[in-house]
Amino acid sequence: METTPVRVWNGVYEAIQTYAKAKGVDASALASMTLMGGLFTKKDLPEEAKVALAQDFFQVLGEAMQEAKTELAKWAVALTKKVAP
Repeated sequence: METTPVRVWNGVYEAIQTYAKAKGVDASALASMTLMGGLFTKKDLPEEAKVALAQDFFQVLGEAMQEAKTELAKWAVALTKKVAP
């Protein structure tokens, strides 16, 4: 009976890895976002749990922005050129 959760989580892990690879995204971020999306639709989720999920969301978002800071900077420069008079 103790090995059942391990098998279940192993399958979840493999599914997330496969899906993330197909989407070209980080598996950890994908798992966090998917879990948060599912839990935020629950009306009976305690406020403390929502806060914890929101904190994780902003951490994942911040890490993604940090990793893509050069691309974001190039995008911002290109955008200012488009909207500048």
